Amino acid sequence: MDAFSSDDADESTGTRPNFIGKVVASAVESEEERFQTQYENDIDVLYEIEALEEDWDNVFELGVNVRQSIGSKWMVLVGHLENIHGPDDVRGFESLEEMLDFLQGRVYEFKEQDFTADEEFTFKYKGDGHTINFEDTFGDLENPPNSMMLPIREVTDADELADLGVETEAATEEVEF
Repeated sequence: MDAFSSDDADESTGTRPNFIGKVVASAVESEEERFQTQYENDIDVLYEIEALEEDWDNVFELGVNVRQSIGSKWMVLVGHLENIHGPDDVRGFESLEEMLDFLQGRVYEFKEQDFTADEEFTFKYKGDGHTINFEDTFGDLENPPNSMMLPIREVTDADELADLGVETEAATEEVEF
């Protein structure tokens, strides 16, 4: 392969493939210098994800702001969480810290969502369901949002978790002999 020739280049959205990962850290406000930016954010580190089936360094979703618009990255995240866990769990959070505590230690399949892609997402619990198209919603913006790591399903099957090397509480109970 010639790194300086477009002949062998593949077409790609520029996003990574879906992967299974465990949320290992989050912080509304991080004291770590590497997470400090010139921009003010509501959440400094939404999640640090340990990729369980890939040989990657940890993946981060940083600098998230809370917005009430259905056409915002925040509401797309909330919609994904509602679709996975149900609206009662998600709408019951009383603070950003409580939401991040809820996510801590959970294993999800993550998708890196390109917000300018011609893809649809349905908010199952907004009224009778509400669907947006990312390209229609964000594509014409002067500065469309960057992609975002979104959970698309929670991995809770004990066998699947064991295959990924994740110990569950049931597997770590002490047994007396």
